[in-house]
Amino acid sequence: MKEETYDVVVIGSGMGGLSAAALFAHAGYRTLVIEKLPFLGGRCGTIDYKGFKITTGAVQWGEVIGEIIYKQVGAPFNIRYPEPQFYYYMGGKPYAMPDKGRIRAGLTLAAGKKEADKIMGAIRRAFAWQAPSDSISLRDWLLQYSQNEKALGVICSSFDTRIMSAGHFIRQLKVLGPQRGGYAVNGNSAVMEALADVIRKNGDVWQRYHVKRILVEGGPGNGVARGVIVTPRRGKDEIQVSSKVVISNVGPVGTVKLAGEENFERGYLKQLRETIMPCAWLSIQFSSNRPLVEFPSYAQVIDGRRLNWVCCPSNSCPELAPEGKHLYEAGAFLPPHEPWDPQKELNLTLLDLKENLPGFERFAEILHVYYGIGHDWPWFHTWYGRNMPQKTSVENLYNVGDGVCPPGTNGLIGSALSAKTVVDDVKGRFRTVEN
Repeated sequence: MKEETYDVVVIGSGMGGLSAAALFAHAGYRTLVIEKLPFLGGRCGTIDYKGFKITTGAVQWGEVIGEIIYKQVGAPFNIRYPEPQFYYYMGGKPYAMPDKGRIRAGLTLAAGKKEADKIMGAIRRAFAWQAPSDSISLRDWLLQYSQNEKALGVICSSFDTRIMSAGHFIRQLKVLGPQRGGYAVNGNSAVMEALADVIRKNGDVWQRYHVKRILVEGGPGNGVARGVIVTPRRGKDEIQVSSKVVISNVGPVGTVKLAGEENFERGYLKQLRETIMPCAWLSIQFSSNRPLVEFPSYAQVIDGRRLNWVCCPSNSCPELAPEGKHLYEAGAFLPPHEPWDPQKELNLTLLDLKENLPGFERFAEILHVYYGIGHDWPWFHTWYGRNMPQKTSVENLYNVGDGVCPPGTNGLIGSALSAKTVVDDVKGRFRTVEN
């Protein structure tokens, strides 16, 4: 068996994986990234199709990612920020929201000043006095102050209020607040390749390689990660890669499968079962020869059956579509804990699109439909606020990504922050092999 040695091995090239690897490589750690797919980015990648640059998941990039990752490692962050930043769709019409006071403006538009005052008063009290408990759902907490469904939709049209806790919602407002979001000018993969270029200066990126297992010495309570066994996707020769640290970006459940459940403490496995709940979703990417929406940014849909948001990245970044074409994406979070009927969910989402986008039925061409269900390729590895710690019960084995976001964060930003948290911890424990 061929053998290789690195300071750090990173499994998976999503936002968390590449962020961690770039930070490590920039700090002098010899780093290896292993990716089973032919492209980088995972759910933050790009597929070229009919001249369009179609995202594999992630839509908008938060400005803070450029500050905490790209600026730190000297990588270009080629993101274009549309103005206005945010819209609400209500009654089939988009309404631009101000950057400051967006929630109040949306509540007032949807339900009137009285309802807006009730909900904003509760949020202010949660900020100034005490945040609500994690034991109550956001929906049940809000229903104490308003029973207006449109008002509730303004607060949480892009996620399920039965799943998110009220406590996490307040933490998220405190930690993230209103942020500028933008689109990758040349597609997500180009932004991810910028991190890969940093990694290659002090390490390697292996694509089309499959991690068979994470090597663990010892057992529950004294297990230590020592590296991985890897095979090329079109080959039989195994490679043993030894390392001081293993970072997994395949989700906490996937990490346990690779390392072997028998190597984890029972308490960790119990926490995993009780915490992780994959966020199911449906994405529709489509095109048209004429504009179906005029706004350049992201719009949340308040009163859709399934449709949660819609955007037209090519209005801000025409580089993403052939000349004279427009590229759109629409998303729907599927109900949790249900046996999904994919065709039913698609039909409901399409009906929402027909009602909200004049000309959709006549001029839209569906490019790609994707269902993210289960642990392998979900929208998020777990619902907002239901995160595992970055450290596992196996020493030197860490998780990064959207299953282990720091409190009050989620998505791409949470993934990037999880990577920074892990790198800071490792740097405090290990120097490079050379030193």
